[in-house]
Amino acid sequence: ELQRRFTEMEAEYNFIMEERRIEREARQAAENEMQLKIRAALLLQSLWRSYRCRKALRKAQQKSKGKGKKEKT
Repeated sequence: ELQRRFTEMEAEYNFIMEERRIEREARQAAENEMQLKIRAALLLQSLWRSYRCRKALRKAQQKSKGKGKKEKT
């Protein structure tokens, strides 16, 4: 009787531990995916900001060149 109950409890314990392992792995995979998405978003944001900055600098340089030519003539 005792051995039978132990076997049942052991099977239940193994099932619970397997469930927990699967949940932990799923949670870890979701966290890794979120970190990857965050890195991608940060990269896109930095590229966009640098593009806008270069564009603004080009525009400012063109204006300053135009002003310089007007003053000389």
